[in-house]
Amino acid sequence: MTEEPVDRSLVMPFVVCQSKGGPYDDSSFTAGFAAGMLWIQLGLGELGLGRLPEPQAMRNDLLPQVDLIAMHHGWTTRVEPYDDEWAMVEFVPVGSAP
Repeated sequence: MTEEPVDRSLVMPFVVCQSKGGPYDDSSFTAGFAAGMLWIQLGLGELGLGRLPEPQAMRNDLLPQVDLIAMHHGWTTRVEPYDDEWAMVEFVPVGSAP
């Protein structure tokens, strides 16, 4: 079985990042954006306005924050390492069977 290449390009360019001449560090801005998107996704689900979160690729260095965001919204995480930079994160409701 061959894996198809994963497109990790941005949907929208972060024009305020240093690589584009802006004032913000690229890695920090990207991590904040990803954490904010997760906060919104889990928060909408908590309100009954969104879908259950699907497993998603997250950077390994962001995983401690992802875990805290998940806990805040009543979820726990299952992490499957992918490579040195990425992992697949599954969100499981607190109190559900392992």
